Amino acid sequence: MDKPIISPIFFYLLQLFESIHIAIVVSFVVAIVFIVVAGTTIFCTSYCDGDHDFSKFKAEYPLIAAWFKRAINIFFVSTFLMIFFPTKQTIITMVVTKNVTEQNIETAENIVKSGVDYMFEKINSLKDDKRNE
Repeated sequence: MDKPIISPIFFYLLQLFESIHIAIVVSFVVAIVFIVVAGTTIFCTSYCDGDHDFSKFKAEYPLIAAWFKRAINIFFVSTFLMIFFPTKQTIITMVVTKNVTEQNIETAENIVKSGVDYMFEKINSLKDDKRNE
C-alpha cells in the first residue's frame, strides 16, 4: 500500500493554524483600538489640563492605566506572532515545495502527455467513424 503524500492530520493542523492566525489578528486589532481609546483618554485628562503628569492619571484611573499597559504588551506580542506565525497559504506552499521533485514533475508531465494523446486518438477515431458512415 502506498504511503499518502500528505498526511490527513495536515488538514486539521492547517485549519488550526488558520484559526490561531485569525485570533492573533483579532487581538492585534483590539489592542490597537484600546491603545487609541485609552491613549486619547490619557492625553485628554493628563495633558489637556496642563498637568503633564502621568503618575497623577495612574493614581486617579488605575484600571485604565493597567489595561493600557496590557494592551501595549498584547500589541507587541501579536505583532511578533503575526510576523513569524505562518499563514495558511505559506503552510500550503511549504508542503507543496517539500513534495514536488523533479521526478514528480516528469511523472506528471508523462501522465498529461499520455492523456492528451489518448484524447486525440479518440477524437480521430470518432472522425474516422463519422467518415465511414
